[in-house]
Amino acid sequence: MKFPYPDKGFPPQLGEPVLTTSKPDPSKRLDLDGLIGMVERGQSVLLVFGIGPHGVPKKTASIPRYNIDITPGGFSLETCTALGAVCGAISARLARAEQYICRPTWHPV
Repeated sequence: MKFPYPDKGFPPQLGEPVLTTSKPDPSKRLDLDGLIGMVERGQSVLLVFGIGPHGVPKKTASIPRYNIDITPGGFSLETCTALGAVCGAISARLARAEQYICRPTWHPV
């Protein structure tokens, strides 16, 4: 089944839309720490990825309040690579935070 890109916004039950892009709008820029903070506070997040060489249509790209570039320098990634890089970075950062919060201070013998 194919779903068209929304023109007027994403359904709120999907979470706060965050556009993943190699060229974030400076006024909407969100770093990984900011995204992790949202998730840790219980905010649902909808990651919006473009598919193919043209990415997300401009009208749809203007909808999210936040843009995130997961690379250290605005590198454009192929769709599958972008999906893995963003999800992997989020997972690793959340696991690291959990390690410091939930790690026992003693070790049973």
